[in-house]
Amino acid sequence: MNAAAPKLISSLTGETMATEMVQVAPGVWEPGVIDQRDVPRYGLVWMMRQADGSYLPVLKAHALYVSMSHDLPAQLGLKGLSFRGLYRLITAGFVVSTSPTPKNILVDLGSLAQHIENARDPEFWTEERRRRWSNALAESRDGTGKRRKAPSDS
Repeated sequence: MNAAAPKLISSLTGETMATEMVQVAPGVWEPGVIDQRDVPRYGLVWMMRQADGSYLPVLKAHALYVSMSHDLPAQLGLKGLSFRGLYRLITAGFVVSTSPTPKNILVDLGSLAQHIENARDPEFWTEERRRRWSNALAESRDGTGKRRKAPSDS
């Protein structure tokens, strides 16, 4: 059973805003549309060739890998998703990553964007997917029940 999407409240007026909320992880909601004041300084684009030979930048993360860091979710504009939450999405297989060297995780932003798009479906967080999410938490703990450090934890 999925919880109803929370309402987004304007930080300026305090009024409820008419925007879609996406549950990117169980209990973690992000706005489907970014408030103009929260538009990140940088975006990822791919260049689409037009019929006249010119190119049009299209905003989309496309198989670009970035280094996992504690502030990566915030840098991507995902204010509600923590480092640990992103690490769990990777561990559970919802987001693709690679480790070219020990203690270095590169996150595939294309797969993260695809996960967020998939999570727009209100029925996305099925019991099976919630089980994978929960098991990812268990995998990030050692045999004593204490949190095991993620590769880029310091």
